[in-house]
Amino acid sequence: MKYTFLFLWCLSSFLLAGQNSHLALNWDTLAILSDGNSINEHPGLAGAYSGIHNDALIVAGGANFPEGGVWEGGTKKFHDLIYVMEKIDGKLQRVDDGSFHLPFPLAYGASVSSSIGLIGIGGNDTSEAKDIVYVLSWDAVQREVAYDTLPSLPLPLTNLVAGLIGEEVYVAGSTEPDGRKFFGKLSLEDIHGGWQTLPVWPGSPRTHAVGVVQNNGSNTGFYLIKGRFKGDRVQSEVLEDSWFYNPVVNSWEAIEDALINKSFPLAAGTGIPMGANHILLFGGDDGSLFNQLEELAHLINTSETPDIWISKRDSLMRHHPGFNRNIWSFHTITQ
Repeated sequence: MKYTFLFLWCLSSFLLAGQNSHLALNWDTLAILSDGNSINEHPGLAGAYSGIHNDALIVAGGANFPEGGVWEGGTKKFHDLIYVMEKIDGKLQRVDDGSFHLPFPLAYGASVSSSIGLIGIGGNDTSEAKDIVYVLSWDAVQREVAYDTLPSLPLPLTNLVAGLIGEEVYVAGSTEPDGRKFFGKLSLEDIHGGWQTLPVWPGSPRTHAVGVVQNNGSNTGFYLIKGRFKGDRVQSEVLEDSWFYNPVVNSWEAIEDALINKSFPLAAGTGIPMGANHILLFGGDDGSLFNQLEELAHLINTSETPDIWISKRDSLMRHHPGFNRNIWSFHTITQ
């Protein structure tokens, strides 16, 4: 049977005292997922849609390499399975019977937990980016997941970010390779009104950013943190700049802090708000190995002797350490 693990972090201490600030996280196993069709270890799910509705954790879609990595001849598979987990006797347990599915395989979109359900936004399959927006709601009495559609995005987007301010869903993303930037919102109190386009951030177009809703001491707004963008280049630029959208004045401002802005590039991480004014950034990638793989992919596609570069790529992948394990804490007031 194949397994993948979900992990829960528990805050053991969170003390702020200038340079003596201390953040300690204890990690614990939260749940085990199984697709039930193999004795092999589950490779995990990348880019799944996940969130909470009616006290249930919903995890839908995602992608992985179930038959081994690229260097082992494996190919990426996109999934449509929906997992549902509830807390029973103090432990999170899977309560679906494996019969819940998205209408199609999908991954790498954005997820927002809302009053109406888990909202999945954009993403892609094996062929293209999508403009789809859908909602998954959990009926705890009937023990069923309901699927419904919401107004589509104005343009297809994948590897985008989203967040909820009040009853408004905010989305930020960019298209590849042309770099069209989109920032907009959908009111859950006026769904038929569709998406409202808002001013885009002043910085570079980006995918694989971190998007977090948090208060900056004056207003609750949307933080767009780092990311990457490739465009028509061989190698992606992994970005260092970050931005804050203030919905009160409908405009963006740069985050000037040395830590979150200009000290390190980061893409493909994740983030959450913590307490009144903190943002935690988890993992991600600085692009150093990713850029090497992009260069090797270019050489494989253009060289008259691709086997040399395939061998180098496979060697790099076999010894790849994966994303970093860093956790960064950012205070939105003191920066």
